[in-house]
Parts: sequence; structure tokens; C-alpha cells
Amino acid sequence: MAICRKHERSLVSHEEYGAIQKSHHAEIYALSLSDLRELQMRFRGMRGKERTLMKQMQRGRRRKAEPRGGSFPGSADQPIKRKQVFSNALKRTNKEIERINNLETRAANVDAARRALDAARSEFSRLSSGGRHR
Repeated sequence: MAICRKHERSLVSHEEYGAIQKSHHAEIYALSLSDLRELQMRFRGMRGKERTLMKQMQRGRRRKAEPRGGSFPGSADQPIKRKQVFSNALKRTNKEIERINNLETRAANVDAARRALDAARSEFSRLSSGGRHR
């Protein structure tokens, strides 16, 4: 489910939105692979925290467990939507990492094919220039 940026901004804190903003279209292409992996780890942590909070709230509602602590943090009013925001950011980051890896693999394959073609051409020219006698 797509969530617009304005709605994302209303669900998360300023610091969290700064990280999420880096995962959007124009900004994500400026990040290096190491920055993307760091962002990926951060989003996994945020998503896990929201998942835990969401499950704890659901258990409290069903009265399967006592609510932990006196109250939940102020940002915990919509943990399912917040988790979805972090999941979407993680998906965008994962896709960009995969895209970069595919480009690197493709470049390596093209390089190997060029080297093989050069070797075949040099072998052909060696054979046609007098390597064989009739």
C-alpha cells in the first residue's frame, strides 16, 4: 500500500522522517552502497521496534497480557501505519541495493565477454596470418 510523503511525515518524528526521506526517488540515487546498507539496518530496527509495539498493544487489547509500563510513547498511537511506513522505506532501500548489485554484475559480465572476444579474435588472427600451412 502506497503512502504519500505528507502522510508519512505526519506519522513519524522529525529524525525518523529525515531517514525516510533519503529512501525516496531522487535522494536514494545519491547514496553509496555502504550508506544504503546502513540505512537498511536502521529501517530494519525501526520496523522491528514498531512490530514489537504493535504486537504488545494487540495482546493488551485482547487481554492476553498486561500492558507494559504505565503508557506507550506518544508516537505509538498508530503503530500499524508507522510499521508500514518503515516497511515501505526498507523495500525502496532493498530494491536500490539490488539494482546496484545487478549493475555491477552486468558490468562484470560485459567485461568478461569482451575479454573472451578479444582472446578469440587474437587466436583467429594468429591462425589466419600463417599459423597453419597447407
